[in-house]
Order: sequence, then structure tokens, then C-alpha cells
Amino acid sequence: MKIKIKMKKTTILLLLATFIMMAKAQNDLSATWQEVHKLLKPDEAAIEFVAYRNADQQLTDSVMYAAMVILRDREAAVRIPLCDEKLLISLLQHDDYNKQRKIDNLYLDKADALYQLVWQKLERELADIKTIYYSPAGLLHRIAFNALPAGKDNRLLLDKYNLHLVSGAHEIARLKKETTSALLQDTVVIYGGLTYESQSFIRNKQSSPDSDRFIERFRQRNTELPDVELFDVQFQSGFGTWQYLPGAKSETEEIVKLLESRHIPCKYYSEEQGTEESFKQLDGTNAAIIHVATHSYFLPDIENPLFADLLRRLGGDKDNLMLGSGLIMSGANEQWTANEIVIEDGKEDGILTSDEISRLDLKKTKLAVLSGSETGLGYINGNEGVVGLQRAFKLAGVESLIMSLWDVPDIATVYLMQSFYELWLSGQSRQSAFRSAQQKVREKYQLPYFWAAFVMMD
Repeated sequence: MKIKIKMKKTTILLLLATFIMMAKAQNDLSATWQEVHKLLKPDEAAIEFVAYRNADQQLTDSVMYAAMVILRDREAAVRIPLCDEKLLISLLQHDDYNKQRKIDNLYLDKADALYQLVWQKLERELADIKTIYYSPAGLLHRIAFNALPAGKDNRLLLDKYNLHLVSGAHEIARLKKETTSALLQDTVVIYGGLTYESQSFIRNKQSSPDSDRFIERFRQRNTELPDVELFDVQFQSGFGTWQYLPGAKSETEEIVKLLESRHIPCKYYSEEQGTEESFKQLDGTNAAIIHVATHSYFLPDIENPLFADLLRRLGGDKDNLMLGSGLIMSGANEQWTANEIVIEDGKEDGILTSDEISRLDLKKTKLAVLSGSETGLGYINGNEGVVGLQRAFKLAGVESLIMSLWDVPDIATVYLMQSFYELWLSGQSRQSAFRSAQQKVREKYQLPYFWAAFVMMD
């Protein structure tokens, strides 16, 4: 007897897409496994997180997470199932608009629950492991792994492991080949203390009345935000005006003084000099480090009419996700606040999109530091990573990135950045210097809100 099974065409297509995605993830892992396996030391591990749809019996809307653990003494990667994405969402969502309370809630109140979901099951494979290279997937890109607890002994993963965030397994091979530990003697380009008005300087970091009205109007129109925690920081200036950042001026001035004391070539752009044109002129140059202390923007929902209209005014549309994030350069307020395209053809508008960055040649850049608020966020695209500034700089060829997962107080940011450059210049590797700098900030400001936001990605 033949049994006929009827399935909707859309279900079949989704099911096929799921299997293709899982097969691609497995093939990608197999292609890099032999190379990574040979490079690892006995006390090292590589972890490739994957996100996939649950299709055991029938296709559902559940997204599942798993980890592929690669060890030197194993012939094959160990696959460890982790959790359903819905459980992650329940922990990450927090309706409080106070930034610090949101972070404290996740990394203090919910820390044990988060650890149990994404890391506890891995521990049995990590005995005697000291260094871990890990590549997140999906919502795991929004987690500061260093701030997760490490079991029941009041330690954090930062204390137990030397964690290296990588964009992919191929980066491990590059890191293993690096021999130069100190800062190269090539040019360092620094942006900070930019002015966003074309005619007058703004010295006050306060929300404008236009910004307040915009935020209130947005909240009224969006009673259920898919990602409400992203909104408040990214639009702290709303569609009003971007405000001057005195902390960014202090941060970059200290770095310039440090570099000059070591006789390292440095180009410093501040106030009205930090234009979009000046950044694009870095294309194909030998800028070893690019340090940008300015506002960033991220449109959390490009289907929303308000955001779609902004994209239109920027000369794009919602089909290009790389236009939904970027950096705010000198003089950007004129176009940002306009109702139509007001910048003349051939002139830059001061809004440096991720799409524009991705088209530059920055292959000689060893490190890009994005010290603005939430520069590590973007659109989550399954196992393909985050579509935003981090992807843009990687596509441009930058080796390493320092970026933030949430808005960090100026005093902690300045201390972290100054400590990082001092340690790097003393001869430590980039990764070691960043880890040590993060530890120094933690000693001074113990709460994760102050020290855990910044991550380095290779």
C-alpha cells in the first residue's frame, strides 16, 4: 500500500534550504578541520558555533544551536547540541531602557542561566585546555563570553581561558603565523572629537528636543519591537542631531600623545577634519592602525517606514543591509536631519555606511579600533555572521577589530584604550595586550557593564 504525503510547496522549499544550510556548514567545517587540527597545541581548542533549523520530523520555526569542538588529540570534531534560540531570546530580551541595568540583569542576575545554555555542556571536552579560538553564530554574536561564569568557583571564563574571538577558522592559521608582537612603525590614523554640524560646534552631549520627539513617536508606533534593546543607544541622537563627544576627544588625545612619545607616525583628524572624504582616502594606503572614536548607527528594523525613509535619503533602499549601519563623520548632521537628499553630487554626506567601508582596500591595516557605542552590532544572518561594521572592515581586508557590544561609559573606555596601547607598545601581542587591558579595567571597575563590552575579533 502506498501512502501519499502532501506538503505545501513553501514547506518543501524551507526544508530543502535547511538541509542545504546544514550541509554547507558541515562542508565548511570539514574543509578547515585538517588545517586547524594540525595547528592546535595540546592545550588549545577551536570552537565553531552553528545555528540551524530543527527539522527532525517536520520543519518548525525553531532555531537550534550547537558547538563543534576541535581538539588536537581528536580525529574528528566533537558535535555538542546546546539550546533552542527561544531560550536565548528570553534571556537577552530586557525592556528596561537603562543601559547598565540591562547589562547587570544579563551578566549578573541571569549569568548562570546563560552559562548553562551556551557553555556548560562544553566543559567536559575542555579539560586541561588553556587557549580557545571561538567563532559565534546567530545571537551568540551579542554575548560577551569573557563575562560568563566558569562553573561554581566564582571565576569567569576570562579567568579560566585565554579566549580568542575569530571570524572563522581561517583566522587561526594567520594568527599562528604571526611573529611580530610590537606595534609596527607604519602610520596610525586616528579620528576623535569630531564636530557633526557644518557651521557650529556642539559641545554638549545631551539629547536634542527633536531626538526626544522622534524616540517617543517611534515607541508609540512600535509597541512590540523585535530587538528593543538595540534602539535606545543607536538612536541616542535620533533623527535630530548627533552630539559632540568630549570623551572621544580625551581618549584620542591621550593615544596621540603616547604614539608621539614613541616616535610612531600618526595622523589625527578631529573637529571638522574627520570627514568621510578623509577616511575614503585611506583606500590602498599603509595605515597600520585605524582608530575611530565617533558615533555609529544601526537601523534595527529596516522595514519600519521611518528607517526606510532614512535609507532613501541616503540614496539606498532596504535591499542592501550594509546600508543599515555605519559611522558618523564630521558634518553629517546636514544630511542626517534633512527631509531629502541635500548633498551635491560628487560630495560626501558624512555618513560612512558599512557598504562604503566594505568597498575600500584596507589590506595593510593590522587593526581597526571602533570605540563608539555598539559598533559590534548588526543584522544577525545565521552562520554567516553579523551584517554590519565588523563584516565591512573584514571585507575591506582588516586583520583585527576592536568593537563594542554595548554603550560604555567614557571613563572606562579611555582607561581601556590607553592601557591597551601602552601594553601593545611594550611588546605584547595585540591579543595579549587587549586581554591584559580588559583585566586592568575590571580591577578598577568590577561590574561587566564597564569592562566586558569591548571585544577583539581576528
